Amino acid sequence: MSTFNFYCSNCSKTDVVFEFHDSEFKERHICRSNSALKEIQRHENSLTEAMETQDFHTVDDALREIKLKKLDIDVKLKKDAEVLHLKLKWELDIKTFIKDKLQYVEDY
Repeated sequence: MSTFNFYCSNCSKTDVVFEFHDSEFKERHICRSNSALKEIQRHENSLTEAMETQDFHTVDDALREIKLKKLDIDVKLKKDAEVLHLKLKWELDIKTFIKDKLQYVEDY
């Protein structure tokens, strides 16, 4: 979520964040309105909570909402969530395959 509006110092927050997920130093300067900052923090918190559940569908819903709204969240958190999302997707695919294709055959 970004705008091209300018806000007074009472209505906005200026910060320095990571540019890339593998950055070691915070190097990107941002200025966000208080309402945009609250919205971004709310989605970051919901994504963190979704990641803690270790459930594919919960993480998928949180990531989909962030991508749909085109929010500029913490890049390290987003990368961690995308990696976890991919891991959970493959785990779900494996569990589905085992359940559907590999069945127990007694006295084989």
